[in-house]
Amino acid sequence: CATLPPIFILTRYFGRRLREHQKEVQEMLGEATTLAEQALGHSSTVKQSTAEVFESIRYHNAIASAHAKSVETAHMQAQLEAAAHISGNAAILGVLGLGGTMVLDGSITAGDLTGFVMYSLLLAGNLSSLTSIYSDLVRAMAA
Repeated sequence: CATLPPIFILTRYFGRRLREHQKEVQEMLGEATTLAEQALGHSSTVKQSTAEVFESIRYHNAIASAHAKSVETAHMQAQLEAAAHISGNAAILGVLGLGGTMVLDGSITAGDLTGFVMYSLLLAGNLSSLTSIYSDLVRAMAA
């Protein structure tokens, strides 16, 4: 339960950054598309001035920078999802540790601990899935 607020704060922070990065990727792809449209729309002018290689390099550079930014955005999303998985697993380990000491003290039975751990596993798995869905949704909204 103590891991939920940090996960939510982390998700909001990374969500904003993901949205900003994805918008930048879309703008870069738009610029690359504009370069291609200009070169293809005025191909006779490009051929007359023998600028085919120049236009090709310009387009390649624009696509390469958009790809690099997209990979950076994907790394950020992977970091968010990894942090959510690690936090969920840490919560499960905390439950097992505290629950194990309670079983040894006789406060709860092993069956109670097992039931609680099962519910905790369900919650942790769904929380990780929600984080993944949220990050995909944020990237899609920025597109």
